[in-house]
Amino acid sequence: MAAVGVKAVTVHGRSRSQYYGGTADWDFYPPGEEKARRFRWIGNGDVFSGADAVRLREETGCDGVMLGRGIFSYPWLIREAVACLAGETPPAPPDTGEKVAMALRQS
Repeated sequence: MAAVGVKAVTVHGRSRSQYYGGTADWDFYPPGEEKARRFRWIGNGDVFSGADAVRLREETGCDGVMLGRGIFSYPWLIREAVACLAGETPPAPPDTGEKVAMALRQS
């Protein structure tokens, strides 16, 4: 892939046959030394909190974290993950008013 100009690859540690079931296999990611020579690796799979995003980065050495279906039910995951990955305290969870406003916005 690097030979044809690929600069980054997103890896989802779950097989197609698993669909949305099971647990993402983070051992699928290549060792840091190998990935550094070829292209950037972006991790995805089972990230439902800012702490999950940090754990994925720490356990796999991935260069970035992609948020998937976790944001459908909890769009505030984005701000939480950004804060946690930056080493900051995550923001407070949304209050009822913020949840209602988001539900109305998405309807």
